[in-house]
Amino acid sequence: MARPLRIDYPGAWHHVFNRGQRREPIFADNDDRRSFIDLVSHLPDRMNVQVAAYCLMDNHYHLVLHTPDGRLADALRHVDGVYTQRFNRRWGHDGALFRGRYGSRLVQEGSYLWQLMRYVHRNPVEAGMTRAASDYPWSSARAFLGFDRRPAWLTTAGLDVAGIDSRSAFRAMIDDDFEVEEAVLDLGLAAIGDLDWVEQRLAAVDPVNLPVHDERTGGKRPTVLETIEELIGALQIEKDDVLTPTPGKANPIRKLAIWVVHRRTGASYATIADAFGTSPGGMASIVNQMRKAPPISDEEMNLLLCQT
Repeated sequence: MARPLRIDYPGAWHHVFNRGQRREPIFADNDDRRSFIDLVSHLPDRMNVQVAAYCLMDNHYHLVLHTPDGRLADALRHVDGVYTQRFNRRWGHDGALFRGRYGSRLVQEGSYLWQLMRYVHRNPVEAGMTRAASDYPWSSARAFLGFDRRPAWLTTAGLDVAGIDSRSAFRAMIDDDFEVEEAVLDLGLAAIGDLDWVEQRLAAVDPVNLPVHDERTGGKRPTVLETIEELIGALQIEKDDVLTPTPGKANPIRKLAIWVVHRRTGASYATIADAFGTSPGGMASIVNQMRKAPPISDEEMNLLLCQT
């Protein structure tokens, strides 16, 4: 399965998350958590990005955001970047704190947003960190329940759009014992919602999910995402083996994946670069190097992918 796409437009709702390198903690103590929340609290004024929910775990975080102006990338570049600088300066570290760029999923309003709000606030319960979501001090649950003062930057718009119209309804949502939709639990998805709604937005917004016209056959080539998924299945490997950059380290599997996607899809460097978490210029350099000594021929590629 390929990495989540970057989809944003004015008025979108998002589930945003990121995890520490090698699943290591991104919060060493409560001062770190306060520092992160401080950065998030400035998003409404600085970026016009509304914060509808949050939950800070030890080695990752969850945010539910609304982007009236479509500035998700600006907001997360600021939060992740500045927080990394603060963390490294405070603890004498250097380099990347997070495993890569943030993950984000577009969320349909109504029942899917409702399920997402439940999932985010129940993260510490499911992880065994607390018996009740209302007892956990590092999420928005206590503010929505009235146990803590709700800060002005934490909007109730997400509750309204999800149809949660009272504190009792919110408490029932996070405390009642029932299963959440499987799609909401899958962080590999680019969007969660009704199938037609998801397909419309994937097709309209992000070229990584669009097929390129094949002038030789008059048909459509496989998409970038389809090709990555097929390759991962054929090689029986994890998605991080190909989609997570490894600066300074040789990664022949990742290079193989880049070459196969380039040859098979005909997508632009910019489109492929977005899927692999690198720049278009970097992608062009990688492809040009491999042209001199391809890691696999087109015939071998076709045989490999025909096995899936």
